[in-house]
Amino acid sequence: MESRSFTHPKVLWLRRLVSDKRVRRAEGLAVAEGWKVVEAALDTGAKLLSVFIDPDRSMDMDLLGRVDALGVPVVRLQHGVLGRVADSTTPQGVMAVVEVASCPAEEVFGAVGDAPCVLVCVDVRDPGNMGTIVRVVAASGATGLACSAGCADPWSPKAVRASAGSVFSVPLALDVDPLLVIRVARGRSVPCYGTSALHGTAYTDCGLGGSWAIFLGNESTGLSRDLAASLDCMVHIPIASSVESLSVSSAAAILCFEAARQRGLTLRQAAGGRVNTTREGM
Repeated sequence: MESRSFTHPKVLWLRRLVSDKRVRRAEGLAVAEGWKVVEAALDTGAKLLSVFIDPDRSMDMDLLGRVDALGVPVVRLQHGVLGRVADSTTPQGVMAVVEVASCPAEEVFGAVGDAPCVLVCVDVRDPGNMGTIVRVVAASGATGLACSAGCADPWSPKAVRASAGSVFSVPLALDVDPLLVIRVARGRSVPCYGTSALHGTAYTDCGLGGSWAIFLGNESTGLSRDLAASLDCMVHIPIASSVESLSVSSAAAILCFEAARQRGLTLRQAAGGRVNTTREGM
């Protein structure tokens, strides 16, 4: 099999997907980088269109066998090409192009009669934070994630890596108006909470055992006053006075797992490496 150079059309396509959000959105594609992330994509049943490998790097032959069994084209790259294309500083020798899709804001709340637990990101700009929040949603058993137009792209390579591939299994509503999410939540009788570094109800005293939509604001400025005024309650996480605030992804993790605790969920690691959520006593 011929190895592809940096200027080969398939490599140019991969480069555009890695670097350009507009191309990813237009084509409904994301790039999974690293053997574990590619494996996570396969485990979720995501459709892989192409896999690019550096044959000079160590390879997961079992994973390549799974890819081959699905009939996914494997593109061998010349030495050094993957390192020039990859978004990470230490590429692992494999990248895969994966089909992804967003959904309307209504769908992250699940079917009528469900008990939705939805995180809403408003202008969260750091892709690492965004990917970690996606991973938190998946790991805590939350329903889904809605992101405003000002958020970092959850399908960017850095966010996909930070999500450890969870982005391929979490229901995502992208470029949504936060006020629309509030209307959808209110139509389902779902309370809407906002996060604040200083003010509001302590998270342990907030009723998170049922349905909720929790709004997370920008890393520097938080939620706007107008949006906060539209929510039912503000929630904060008490921290030591020597620290100004938590990262938005840390706050998301604390709140989501406190909600799981209040719902009486037991989160256990399944043998396949995926997280299952089961109610105690069921």
